[in-house]
Amino acid sequence: MARCDLSVVIPAYNERDRLPPFLVQIREFFDHAGFDYNVIVVDDGSTDGSTDWLEEVSSNWKQLTVVTLPCNSGKGAAVRTGVLSANGKVILVTDADGATPISEVTHLLALIESGHDIACGSRLAGEKTRRSGLRRVSGIIFSWAVWVCSGVPIRDTQCGFKIFCGDVAQQLFGLSQENGFLFDVEILLLAHLQGFRLGETQVEWTEIPGSKVRLVRDGIRMLHQLFGLRSRAIRLLAICPRMCYSQSHRDELASIAPNVLSTSGPPEL
Repeated sequence: MARCDLSVVIPAYNERDRLPPFLVQIREFFDHAGFDYNVIVVDDGSTDGSTDWLEEVSSNWKQLTVVTLPCNSGKGAAVRTGVLSANGKVILVTDADGATPISEVTHLLALIESGHDIACGSRLAGEKTRRSGLRRVSGIIFSWAVWVCSGVPIRDTQCGFKIFCGDVAQQLFGLSQENGFLFDVEILLLAHLQGFRLGETQVEWTEIPGSKVRLVRDGIRMLHQLFGLRSRAIRLLAICPRMCYSQSHRDELASIAPNVLSTSGPPEL
């Protein structure tokens, strides 16, 4: 199968209310950009009518593919399914709520263009982030815990707006085992231990009602699971050598970014 320039992967569980306006935004943005893209929505066993609605939308949008999981398997499992189904030279993973406008992808593409293998959005500071005090504090605490337990040099591992060089994403998600909300940390830890270049930049982010994350219960579970994550990642990497990119391959990836940047205006980094 021929590779497209960019794949967008969206995990969705009971997102009938929040996903529709975000998909409209995505279609308008990338159609205007005028290059080859596709969108993969992974329906993670929804029970709110999302499945039928998504199938109807995909019948009128050739770039949209819907992958339906038979039961709710977790966000990590849904993202892994989507990424391993994607064929983009770069792969954007974004949450279904549209908390970060799709136009913010220009910030991440600028990092890819500059030679990073993975570019992560950040919500931790700045006037572009609008979130409750409780979520802000919990994010800071979790970020500190991730650094202590894993050494991953990303301040906001849980921001649901990341872009990967396609082959890097395929390798990392092919190794990953985390099915829940901690999958971001696992992927970034695997990347860090292999020496991939990680970048982070602030993105616009607005808290949208309807989050599936329960701060206290999920937060405690994730903190507990963090402690065993590094040793598991090291065991996984023992069976998989680091991928190496040739300069010509990096040049090909870098050439994708200007296609979007030129149609959207330069990002303010």
